[in-house]
Amino acid sequence: MPNAFIETIVRDQTASRLFEVMLAVAPDPLFAALWSTYLGGDRLSKLAGHPVANFIVAKAIRRLDADAIDEIVAALKRDGTARKLVGACGSPGTD
Repeated sequence: MPNAFIETIVRDQTASRLFEVMLAVAPDPLFAALWSTYLGGDRLSKLAGHPVANFIVAKAIRRLDADAIDEIVAALKRDGTARKLVGACGSPGTD
């Protein structure tokens, strides 16, 4: 079940950086749990278009495998969010 505090962190300009770091250093099982609970599914499109949360989504997508990314891009194309998200991802290997 999602935690209201973390839901707030994802959208907060300052605190969102903490969540980005959590995603970057989390072991794979924890990352998967964070992704599915706070970023994936129906939330992805909304967060990808959010002015703060889109950076968290972009950082998280860097950890996904190619098949998962293909699924995400297909889903986001349907609602026009894909272009904004790809722009927020930046170049591979940069922070």
